[in-house]
Amino acid sequence: MASEQVDVLVIGMGPTGLGAAKRLHQLDTLSWLIVDSDEKAGGLASTDVTPEGFVSGIWNMIAY
Repeated sequence: MASEQVDVLVIGMGPTGLGAAKRLHQLDTLSWLIVDSDEKAGGLASTDVTPEGFVSGIWNMIAY
């Protein structure tokens, strides 16, 4: 694995991590990198579509 040096490491692509990355991009003064264990953004706010076409999200499971 290649190493990379950045000023800011954003951990997680949930709403907060994406918001931080957006602000860092707007400021354009620091180098930054965003990492997540999942391949898609959204974190707990993301939704998935099953092969049958049903949409589900983690919040649906937490609510019940």
